Amino acid sequence: MKIAFIHYSIGESGGVNSVMRSNAIGLRKIYKNVHITFIGAIDSYVMKGENVKHINIKELGVKPNIILEFTKQTAEDYIKIGERLYQKLKKAIDKIDYVVIENPVIGINPPATYAFYRLVMDNKKGKRKIIYRIHDFPEERKNNFQNLKKFTGKGNIPYWHDILYPKTDNSGFIVLNTTGFDRLRRNKVKANKIFLLSNSVNEDLIEKDVKTSEELRKHIIREESLESDEKFLFYPVRVIPRKNVEEAIFLTMFLREHLRENYYLLVSLIETRFEGSDYPSIIQRFVKKNNLPVRLGLHLSIKRKEKNNKIEDFGLGDAYNICDKVITTSILEGFGLFFIESWYFNKAIIGRDLPMVTKDFKKAGINLNHLYSRLLIGKKDFTEIKSLKEKLNLSLKLKDKAFCNKVYKDNKKTLNNMIRLIKGKNERKLITGNRKRVIKNFSSKQIAKNLIKAFKTVF
Repeated sequence: MKIAFIHYSIGESGGVNSVMRSNAIGLRKIYKNVHITFIGAIDSYVMKGENVKHINIKELGVKPNIILEFTKQTAEDYIKIGERLYQKLKKAIDKIDYVVIENPVIGINPPATYAFYRLVMDNKKGKRKIIYRIHDFPEERKNNFQNLKKFTGKGNIPYWHDILYPKTDNSGFIVLNTTGFDRLRRNKVKANKIFLLSNSVNEDLIEKDVKTSEELRKHIIREESLESDEKFLFYPVRVIPRKNVEEAIFLTMFLREHLRENYYLLVSLIETRFEGSDYPSIIQRFVKKNNLPVRLGLHLSIKRKEKNNKIEDFGLGDAYNICDKVITTSILEGFGLFFIESWYFNKAIIGRDLPMVTKDFKKAGINLNHLYSRLLIGKKDFTEIKSLKEKLNLSLKLKDKAFCNKVYKDNKKTLNNMIRLIKGKNERKLITGNRKRVIKNFSSKQIAKNLIKAFKTVF
């Protein structure tokens, strides 16, 4: 069996690479002789091992200057560039049985979107099976969507909807949750062409040597000149607008003031390559200027790296080991891995619920009742305040006891659900129960089995 995963950037620290890695690990557990190929602009290797191959196609990569160039280009430009890219992709998947194209409809690279479409249509009479895995929809990225709409369907230009949702006998779609399923159905994709496949947790990321993880804690305390009793709230995301980091800062500050505990926010990754590139800089400047209990960027590897018995890089599992809780305030997720990953790492998650995402987790029996879906500031939800500056400054206002008490009073019911978890004796019981359900429904092995089932049922 030969399977290829195609993505824009291979080996970067984003969520899609984590998904591909988990799938590959699961497949290798089930099928000893499986051959796995990762295709895209290679930043680093997704994984190493026998029968694992990487093919570098740099044109799939996306950088800020390229994104700006796409905005200036026409559909004819996309097709011209996309045709060359299609030829490279066609060669790369030669002799591959199954192909998963990750996030093909997001529109971040319009020539690639066209090349993927050509790949599917060229293969419509072939034996190879190609699946589009939808992590995000184009409507969620307005600038990208406007570029895709340049495919007008006039003359020799194909229509954008046909490009995004091609219809052939040996192609299909994977969605991450029922919300994605419903959206594809509204886009007139037949139900028998859609397979609901959750993302999996990556069991290999656990760092069992907790004592060594404490070295990361000591490193952060030393660098940030912190007290030894700091309680870390870990937010495993990039600092980008849809992760709503300003609310995570606000919630951290609220818990510090209301519970009189030394909570300290750790956000795993800060970068300026993609969406809202000025956003992380604004957050970073605000944090530094006001000396807030926040660390943006931990310089983590996916897995801990050691050389000559010395740690070169700490891993994601180390950050989970040293945190008191996981926190989320995200307002947009394709899947929301941290809603389940935290429990697998034996940590409770607090913060904002995303009902359209978490409803599938709840159906699987995972208890998330302590999360809130609204955080009122006066009569507005925090996310309804349009000014980033205003939202950031709210964190400073929490030093005013009257304001802090009003926030608690206005959100007493929802905040008490979270506070009871933080202060109560049932946290360990909740973690144990949720972890069992995560292992049952979202293990890499189980999801890999479902991936193969997807290839066999959507065609």
